[in-house]
Amino acid sequence: MLVFVVMGFMVYMSNYGLFRLKLANVYGLYKKESDGASLMFATVNFSRIGVAIVLNFLDMMKMDNNIFDHVMQTP
Repeated sequence: MLVFVVMGFMVYMSNYGLFRLKLANVYGLYKKESDGASLMFATVNFSRIGVAIVLNFLDMMKMDNNIFDHVMQTP
């Protein structure tokens, strides 16, 4: 249960920060008004942070020899 709480907190805080990011009204997520460039900017950032969250979570839980490490070839 504690594992889900920690993982949920990490995901919530990272997504909260990315959704609140606004760059001088050029890039930002707005309800029913976001353009294609803003959506692509957010998608790229969400995909970048997803791998980092999983890697840090597995490292914090000391989980070695898992499929994620094998696929990503992490040391």
